[in-house]
Amino acid sequence: MNKALSDINKDILKYTPSKVIGMLMNMAMVPIYTNLLLPEQYGLYNISIGILSLIAIIFSDWVGMAALRFLKEHFKTDNVKEFFSSILFLILSNLLVMYVIAFFLFNYLKSYFKVPEENLFLVLVLIIPIAFRALMFQILRAQIKPFVYTVLSIFNQFTTIGLGIYFIKYFNLNSTGILWGMLVSITLVDVIMLVFCKMFLSSSIKKISTKSLGGFYKYGVPIAASSLGMWIITQSNKFVIQYFKGSEYNGYIGVGYNVTFSILFPLFAVITLAGIPRIINRYEEGKDVSPLVSKLSGYFFVAFTPAVFLMCYFPQQLVLLLSNEKYISAAGLIPFLALSAFVYGMTEYTVIQYHLAKKTYLDMIIKISSNLAGIILLILLVKFLEEKDILWAVGVSALVSQLIYFGLTLIIRIRGIRDIVWVPPYRTLAKVITAILASYIVLFFSSEFVHSLSHTVIIQSILFVCMYACCNFVFNRVIAK
Repeated sequence: MNKALSDINKDILKYTPSKVIGMLMNMAMVPIYTNLLLPEQYGLYNISIGILSLIAIIFSDWVGMAALRFLKEHFKTDNVKEFFSSILFLILSNLLVMYVIAFFLFNYLKSYFKVPEENLFLVLVLIIPIAFRALMFQILRAQIKPFVYTVLSIFNQFTTIGLGIYFIKYFNLNSTGILWGMLVSITLVDVIMLVFCKMFLSSSIKKISTKSLGGFYKYGVPIAASSLGMWIITQSNKFVIQYFKGSEYNGYIGVGYNVTFSILFPLFAVITLAGIPRIINRYEEGKDVSPLVSKLSGYFFVAFTPAVFLMCYFPQQLVLLLSNEKYISAAGLIPFLALSAFVYGMTEYTVIQYHLAKKTYLDMIIKISSNLAGIILLILLVKFLEEKDILWAVGVSALVSQLIYFGLTLIIRIRGIRDIVWVPPYRTLAKVITAILASYIVLFFSSEFVHSLSHTVIIQSILFVCMYACCNFVFNRVIAK
């Protein structure tokens, strides 16, 4: 196990820079947009992005993943033109189906969720460059061009932010200004990627391969279903609130998610990106992977428990630091959403058993069921609670749904395969909890000497590291004896 763990540690170091950059970009967008937009307009932007992400999940993202999976296979058999013909047919036919459905649902979405026509039109136009961007980004990955992929990703984010600011300030477009910025930016990136992806190889269209299409659907549709479960986690409650209360509350909810989920999830992914491929390889070799999974979850607790604790302890300061005082009402959401994200991160280690046993449908069923329970709870709370408690209802329902998800993954285990079940790292948990409590007590009694949030976070982090090192020494040297 030591060799596998050493390799994973090296991979963690490789993945960390890109994920940290992604996190910083997410953090940068929140204060910029919240300073330019009122909560109602920021809420409309968030609900528009929710609709756009749902369309992308169902009709385009999985096509890019299928392209990544099958491109090398077609290169080996010298069927590249057939591959591009099939993949282009797939994405164009999906978009056609999407537009037919949108034609019938347009007025329903506009009236039911109170979304302006211009926002919906822009979303339906945006899906075209987004669909091709998803496809070409995955082709860049398949062609092993990480530098081009990274540079274009960063360029896309910077130009989107810059153009969004331009359209908002100089054309007074409010929430649609960001969507216009996305449209211009992504279209520009698509044109650049056409060159790097060498899509001209498909210029002479060959006959569509039904066998290839079948393989794409078989591989991609389960991915779309799993992504839909993730969409339910992060987006569905916004639509419930949009229907019952309108877009102002969604402005606060958008800030809540963007200063918790958008910061934590890229960092959570560093460990799983590095660990899961090697866990799968080790399992396929017939080795026991449970200790390795337990060790990686220990990394998770050590790295992120202090961060979530600080989010829960300083919610108002976090909102003021990363957004605008207009959004201070979002502070009540922060502890619930930070804990929800943390519980979801824990669940990444309990669901590995389903992936190793090739029973990912169990994960999909549990994920969707638990989040439907959260939606039902939110609807009930919104109907019976007062106006001032609406954001509290959103936070509680989000946390409850994640606790149900985590609990069910602990209960529903794969029978007959004992070495893939997650075993909690009890010793690491004990050290983390002891270190947090000890550092908090020290900070509490010295709080009168510390006045700024940045100083508090730095001191708390240093104290935690010192206390954890002390706990590690005591557990390993004293208690172990």
